[in-house]
Amino acid sequence: MITRITLVLLDEHAPAPPGVDALIRSRPGLEILAVPAETREALRQVRETSRHSPVIVLGLDPQHGDVVGFVRAGVSGFVMANANRERFLGTIRAVMQGRSVLPAELTATLFAQLHGQRVEKRSTL
Repeated sequence: MITRITLVLLDEHAPAPPGVDALIRSRPGLEILAVPAETREALRQVRETSRHSPVIVLGLDPQHGDVVGFVRAGVSGFVMANANRERFLGTIRAVMQGRSVLPAELTATLFAQLHGQRVEKRSTL
């Protein structure tokens, strides 16, 4: 099982989601990395970090986020900004077990980016 995970907070000026700081203090092996909101630099930092530990991205915008770019950079999972504690912890557990996690909210974005289409707001199942 994986013992170290990096939580990447997009936008270095944004505060960490509620409970993240306490979670990091309570679970050895979790660390947080705040990266610039600018996609190119964020992808570079994620690519470098993913060489040393699995990466979970926090708060990617479904309409503007480069899901494919982050997956190609080595991201193992995503947590939406509005995710509840159970979903957040479930993503961490899944990644620690070696699984990849893509929230339903990002599925349409992923397919649109793979097909080279503009991302439109769609409902999820």
